[in-house]
Amino acid sequence: MAQKAPSMHEAVYDRPGSLITSWPVAAEQLNIIRHLLDPETHGGERPGYLETAVSHIFLTGASRLILKRPMKTRDSDWRTPQARWSWCNERCMRAFEAGEGASYQALPVMRREGGLHLGGPGKLEDCLLVYRPQASARGETANQAQNAPLPGRTAPSTRVIGV
Repeated sequence: MAQKAPSMHEAVYDRPGSLITSWPVAAEQLNIIRHLLDPETHGGERPGYLETAVSHIFLTGASRLILKRPMKTRDSDWRTPQARWSWCNERCMRAFEAGEGASYQALPVMRREGGLHLGGPGKLEDCLLVYRPQASARGETANQAQNAPLPGRTAPSTRVIGV
């Protein structure tokens, strides 16, 4: 029996009948999201998942991995992996210049040896913005900072799963 090719937009399930995403997922990011939801990708730890109108956010330990959706808005165009890579690098630079109390890193999602990998050599499939809260000048610990809300605003329809 031939395997069904993903449609342009599809939902992601973590097991039959258990819906993970509430918004459609672009076919080009379907396998990346499955990879990032796999506990093996994170050393056996099952990540939390949060979605907004413009991003998929994976919560792992002290890190938040932000995957921009391939879309165009009035002000931005993230339809290609290269555009999302540029967005990640621009966000890192802005955080550095602003002296934010957090660490940002652009992390490529690469395809090699028949699978997806975070970083390293291979063909660029997409890019993640890795956000790691740090202790602030207000005296909170790194653990308290980790539990702080994500920087910026999230859409009112944000859905949190697994946290």
